[in-house]
Amino acid sequence: MATTNLGRVGLVNQGVYSASETYSKNDFVSDGNNSLYFSLQDNNTGHALSESAWWFKFFDGTAANTAAAAQAATDAAAAAALVEQQVEGATPSLDVAENTLYLCGELTSLTLTSIPTSTKLSIIRFTSGDTATQFAYPEGTSITGWSQPQANTNYSLFIWEGAITMIYDE
Repeated sequence: MATTNLGRVGLVNQGVYSASETYSKNDFVSDGNNSLYFSLQDNNTGHALSESAWWFKFFDGTAANTAAAAQAATDAAAAAALVEQQVEGATPSLDVAENTLYLCGELTSLTLTSIPTSTKLSIIRFTSGDTATQFAYPEGTSITGWSQPQANTNYSLFIWEGAITMIYDE
């Protein structure tokens, strides 16, 4: 059986952002107020949180109205150990569970039949092959980042409080 090194697949809480610290891909930080960001690249030192090539804002705390809500989200994300689930087949249909990391291979289609509205993060990782993966999700779901996969690209979907953020992995 072939073994694939997935690298670092979970988010790691690094506390409040510091320009003097070096962050790795998938480290996440608070801006000290209400928002959370995760590093898109390794060796991330001195890059402002506003630099979208280096940081992705995955929780916008300005909508939360209180710093307490952001702290609770940070604590929940740090305390949550994602349950890893391997997904078989090229055309899965998922009823997404909270606090779960779905590891998929190359997909021709991906259908999300439901997504949790929980504050517990769920992540779906997949590869779009020579033909772009067809992607469907529940009507009325908020999606940011990419909304439809492109061919020959790896993607991560972050599902948090009933919304989806799709990024491509380099």
